[in-house]
Amino acid sequence: MKKLNAKGQKILKFVHLFFVALWVGGNISAVLLSFMPLIVQDNTLLGIYLAMEFIDYLVIIPGSLGCLITGIIYGICTRWGFFKFKWITAKWVVMIIQMILGAAFLGQSVGSNVNALKTLGLATLNDQGFIINQNVIQVLGIVQSVLLITLIGISIFKPGKVAKGGSL
Repeated sequence: MKKLNAKGQKILKFVHLFFVALWVGGNISAVLLSFMPLIVQDNTLLGIYLAMEFIDYLVIIPGSLGCLITGIIYGICTRWGFFKFKWITAKWVVMIIQMILGAAFLGQSVGSNVNALKTLGLATLNDQGFIINQNVIQVLGIVQSVLLITLIGISIFKPGKVAKGGSL
């Protein structure tokens, strides 16, 4: 396949960074919101969870899918490839794991808590399932944030990449 020229690569980088910003910003925003129930225990709780669900569907998911798609384009249309460097392989592995954990646990936990709040109202605060979901959202949300920031660092520092001149 034909490789992108310099201008094409800059456009791809711009689009990729836009999706990175969505994913990271959405994730950090949702994590911060997940701690609001600790200080607010009235009917605003449903609003907080609806905001987390909104951020998930309209910011985090599009951001992560955009990163996946632009990453595939990077792999096919630039010299970076998919597995040419260990740091790129590590990014792929971590990104796929994060997407699976986000879909399987974070999104499901938020959705379950939204449904519980709609059905039971504030009585759900005493529900063990609600509390477990709340803990999953907070712990995995923080892990996701740390991993996303780590991926940014890997992209910048490219550990293990041989620099011009032959040394690391």
